[in-house]
Amino acid sequence: MNFIYERLSDSPQTEGFPAPQKLQDQRLLKQVIIQGIKKFNEDPKKGIIFLAQQGIIEGVDHPESIARFLKGTSRADKKHLGEYISKKQNIEILRSFLGIFDFSGKRVDEALREMLETFRLPGEAQLIERIVLEFSDKYCETEANLKDVADKDAVFILSYAIIMLNTDQHTPNLKVMILLGARKKLAAMVVMVLTMSLESQPDDVRTIRPQSERCKQRQRFRSRIPPAHL
Repeated sequence: MNFIYERLSDSPQTEGFPAPQKLQDQRLLKQVIIQGIKKFNEDPKKGIIFLAQQGIIEGVDHPESIARFLKGTSRADKKHLGEYISKKQNIEILRSFLGIFDFSGKRVDEALREMLETFRLPGEAQLIERIVLEFSDKYCETEANLKDVADKDAVFILSYAIIMLNTDQHTPNLKVMILLGARKKLAAMVVMVLTMSLESQPDDVRTIRPQSERCKQRQRFRSRIPPAHL
């Protein structure tokens, strides 16, 4: 207590600490951002307009700025975010959003998982297709990624099949499940993509993997697919 009493007459030590006004400004800025995200979660379009008016983003017609903000915040509702960036009029925002990711050296499923950790896929098939299409383009921008897949069409087919099979497997309460015939087609699509990717490799690489070994590899892949999908 005596130590505290003796320090009461000392001058405040402000060296190395931010100025009070700066802290106040940061607090107000944080409140504006939280308010903007709240508006975005209620109505994404109105939320973006509010954020632009407050100077948080550079403008409603600046997709790079919008994408950086949405990617950098954890408060945005993932469902609303997925629906917003997948709309046709927001295609440039979607491309800018995916442009922030670095999929170099990652498998398709790893890159897909990283992307889908940031937002939820919309329920409409057309919107899902748009996202997967842009994802395929982004993934194939890195030449090293093409060593495991034939081209962006193969990435699209594989990604879409993974999403559908995963949805079917982990959502048992869906009223409309993927029909058995559709499951077989999806599984066959995955096998076809792997075959295309393998056959697209250089001759010297394929020589290392003889036909019998490639057949065994495909068989091992088939064995990992749940019986309900075969």
